[in-house]
Amino acid sequence: METWTLKRRPSWMHVADPRILFAVRTRGSATLGWLHRSQPYPLVYLRQRCDRLAAEGLLQPLPENEYQLRELGQAFLDGDVPINDLESGWSW
Repeated sequence: METWTLKRRPSWMHVADPRILFAVRTRGSATLGWLHRSQPYPLVYLRQRCDRLAAEGLLQPLPENEYQLRELGQAFLDGDVPINDLESGWSW
């Protein structure tokens, strides 16, 4: 299967998105506050990216601004999802 890289990712995906996904996977779930303390990105940006990752089916939003990796997110990080399968056509 085709795995993600900075050059091979869906067109909507930002460079920070794989880092966010890896961080959430490492913790099992992560709050926006924890992501903000552990990642070099502004809180507003992290919220936008997590919301987009959730809209694309990679993250599951939980109460209290927390996110958990969904099955699709795990498969993406494992390289089991072709990049073309993640192209949604959205133009955020």
